[in-house]
Amino acid sequence: MTTKPLTLTPFQRSEYFRTHAPASARRGMRGYVLMVLGDMVRLNGPNTGMCWPSVEYLADMIGRSARQVQRLLRELEKLGEVQRIAQRNKNGGYSSNLYRLKGLISWAAKNVTRGGDTRTTKTSSKRTITPARGVKWGSKEKKQAAPFHPAPPSAPLARAEVAEKGASGFLRDPEPAPAPKRGLSVEQIEEARAKCDPVRWSRLLIEAGIDGAKGDDLDLGAARRWRADAIMAGVQLVA
Repeated sequence: MTTKPLTLTPFQRSEYFRTHAPASARRGMRGYVLMVLGDMVRLNGPNTGMCWPSVEYLADMIGRSARQVQRLLRELEKLGEVQRIAQRNKNGGYSSNLYRLKGLISWAAKNVTRGGDTRTTKTSSKRTITPARGVKWGSKEKKQAAPFHPAPPSAPLARAEVAEKGASGFLRDPEPAPAPKRGLSVEQIEEARAKCDPVRWSRLLIEAGIDGAKGDDLDLGAARRWRADAIMAGVQLVA
């Protein structure tokens, strides 16, 4: 069976440099070069953990000379963190070296799941568990929807409740009861007709008719108006 390539994430790479790389490799400019190489490594595919920057590029990245970068790379090789692999171009000359981060690769081989792992297991709840992909529900299993229970129809409102709530069903403030109309006795109406000037009495009857009074209510309306003016003027009236 062919071995599947490692698949790293930026978080796993940072975890290695932060907690698992040797302290001697993280110290000083060696650690700086190692971090720069780590930022350029391939995180997946067949060349996981490898990069190919030139020495001049690394020198520009860390602000040092090319000779000092070569010395730092040799020190990292002795510590077992970096492996340099020489490359030749088509003309027979040398091109940029390959740098294989041995420490990162060896740590990932023991602690990181290899990509493309298709081993699956079935659980009692018919779920499919894949180490590289987590948990997946079976294709035949369907989630049952909650049963639908329609709301019962509301009972018709009683007449008294309709009168209280109105046609919309919302409670409303009770309408104030109309003020009872004060009736006048026959003596009070006759007193107003007798004491009022005939011309003014005719005007009072017309005003009562404009307000909607009819028939015998015309005398009642005119008498009320006359009595109101008489009370304001201080005239002694029949109780």
